[in-house]
Amino acid sequence: MTDGVLKYFASQSTVVFVQTPIARAKVCRIIFGQSDGSIYVDFPYFVAKDGLLSEVTLPTDRSAPHTLNLRENGQQVTTDVKFAHHTSGTVHFSKTGWAKGLPERQSFPLQTGMGSVFEVFVFWIHALSELDRIKGRDVHLGFRFPDRSVHSVVVRAEWRRKSDIAGNRGDGIGPLGPDTTAEDRATGVTTFFQMLGQPRGFPLQDHILLLAAGSTEMASWQEGPGMVFFGGWNEHERTGEHPDRYRHTCLSFMYPYRPAAGDRGVGIGEVRAG
Repeated sequence: MTDGVLKYFASQSTVVFVQTPIARAKVCRIIFGQSDGSIYVDFPYFVAKDGLLSEVTLPTDRSAPHTLNLRENGQQVTTDVKFAHHTSGTVHFSKTGWAKGLPERQSFPLQTGMGSVFEVFVFWIHALSELDRIKGRDVHLGFRFPDRSVHSVVVRAEWRRKSDIAGNRGDGIGPLGPDTTAEDRATGVTTFFQMLGQPRGFPLQDHILLLAAGSTEMASWQEGPGMVFFGGWNEHERTGEHPDRYRHTCLSFMYPYRPAAGDRGVGIGEVRAG
């Protein structure tokens, strides 16, 4: 689709996959709600179904390694779950037929706010379902890694205003997207993004999802294939009225989860990040 200078992919349902010379694996499915524009992210492709869901707070300084305990406020599940970020800003995990209360919190409203929607780390992508052929009505957005040694990846999604993206372009010549790059002003790191928006007729036409993926090292505490998710942070923008609005609290999950028989340490209900 085209909106002004922006060109982007648009679909109600999109499968995000990663590809290396020896693997092509499905990471997640992103679905836009037709009635109110809410964002739903499904993770049915990982082999393990025993997980731990929680609300966690990351330290302000993320430059050094730190440990997050998902057991403290955790909810154990025996199924994959869906993450929902509603237009109102309410975020939660859910699963059809699962009656137990799952973690929920208040994040930024989609209609007016912007910020990080989620990031998911997959350690050992061979534990994901293979994308053998593209079929159905889903759009498939892929991130390709030419290095056959890539076995673990991270996929991130950010919710941004179209006007901000168009206004921050550099050369001002020709259309922008659906693939683009952006430089982080704080770190100077340039990231490749693919832009995903809602189809025409859906409510939230002023914003767009920026999707990025990168390789990551196998976590030292990880005993085998694993998946770790963070999503539903607070408002990204800081204002004079609310200088402390942004906090590093979010929802998180990890798969697989093996309840500890005694204290077995990091990796059993804990995530070491850095």
